[in-house]
Amino acid sequence: MRVFPAGTLRTTVLVAVLAFASGCASTTIFTPYTARMNPLIEQLKSGRQVNLSRCLASGRQSTDSALYSLELGRIAQIQGDVDLSIRSYADAAEAIRIADDKAKITASGALTQAGAILTNDNALPYRVDGYERILLHSFQAMNYLVKKNLEGAGVEIRRANGEQAEALKRHEEELEDARAEAGQNKLSPAEGTGRVYAHFAVLDRIIGTVKNSFQNAYSFYVSGMVYELLNQPNDAYIDYKKALEIRPDSIYVQRDVTRLARQLGMEEGPNRSGTGLKQDKAGGDVSALPDAETGELLLFVEEDLVPQKEEVKIPIPVPGTGLISIAFPVYGHQWSEDSPIRVMDGENSVGPLETLCDTRALAVKALKEKVPVMVTRQMIRGIAKGIAARKSREKFGSLGELSAFLYNYLSENADLRSWNTLPARVQVLRAMLPAGKHELFLEQEGDAVACLPEVGIDSGARTIVRVIRAGSTVKLSQMTF
Repeated sequence: MRVFPAGTLRTTVLVAVLAFASGCASTTIFTPYTARMNPLIEQLKSGRQVNLSRCLASGRQSTDSALYSLELGRIAQIQGDVDLSIRSYADAAEAIRIADDKAKITASGALTQAGAILTNDNALPYRVDGYERILLHSFQAMNYLVKKNLEGAGVEIRRANGEQAEALKRHEEELEDARAEAGQNKLSPAEGTGRVYAHFAVLDRIIGTVKNSFQNAYSFYVSGMVYELLNQPNDAYIDYKKALEIRPDSIYVQRDVTRLARQLGMEEGPNRSGTGLKQDKAGGDVSALPDAETGELLLFVEEDLVPQKEEVKIPIPVPGTGLISIAFPVYGHQWSEDSPIRVMDGENSVGPLETLCDTRALAVKALKEKVPVMVTRQMIRGIAKGIAARKSREKFGSLGELSAFLYNYLSENADLRSWNTLPARVQVLRAMLPAGKHELFLEQEGDAVACLPEVGIDSGARTIVRVIRAGSTVKLSQMTF
């Protein structure tokens, strides 16, 4: 964010008006991002094919190219075009890198910031959230596993781990910038922040299920899995331990931590070496490995899609302007508890799926973490719009005041951008099965919700199966190592 003294306001207004008149501003300044994405999401959920050659083409040429490339990469992944998904995710990663480099240069983006002061936050290039960056690299790693490219998968998991460390640092820097701007503009955003937080109260229980938005057990678990495939058990053990810290009740992560600890000679049983494990609650053999008659199944299921942000109008007091109504993004409703899903092999239960990543909770937590920054920016915008309205009244009378009022009303739109095609949650199952072909079913509340035909289990090998469920669309991919 930038501070715009009153003396430079005329320049700010001119920039905003020119951007609006020329149409060069972000395509989501006056049209909600969700309105652009919902037709594609409906296509995906109904099982219809999205035309990937034309999908989101204009958005990928805009200042929000990173976000649109993420969406395309995910849609391509859901539809099974792995090569396009790899390219799109690579484009997104490069766009993120360029945006981060620009953010380090103080003078960069000044015109865009000026436009945001008198329009809304949609005029700012989308800053990809930490949890979205991390999942980008985890999903790219899965793409490379489909291509049997272990080296590429290894690069992506190291990038995901790096992002999980950098995201916290980036968040702290943004908060410090917001505090500095509030001080320079003699603002006290605490009351406004409290009013916005009140809209998150209904989701406080969900927010409380995650420590922060920067880490998730799924990404650490994928990292541990890839390190095992790369024959790096020490690194795998470290990342499984990190996953266990986030999901301490996970049966499968408990087993993997204990199995590798024993393999590395770090303990004799599950109570040793600080693993924090009491026992394997499922009664499974934590040291079991594939043999001549069995193989290992590692099943990932990506369920549904994340909820979308909604707009609310919130009154905030602004010095010298009075009470203003701002448009703010929130997640507006509590979602119900998910019924457990069990994996069945004919009449036999293979085991339950366990949630490693609740992306919904990460998204809500990420938005709440940004509230102080967004409130400060909204207050600065309120002051600037108030000054512009007064000057318009002084110069053009009541007609000018009315025009300013109408512009302020029409331009005050909440920023609803986020990665909309992410799964709502990612679940895992790890189990030994007899070698051969299996027809597996995902069963929820006694009903089969998905069929996984022809799952091949090779003796002495590990089969990784990835299932993506979005509405009536079910996409399965499998690879054996």
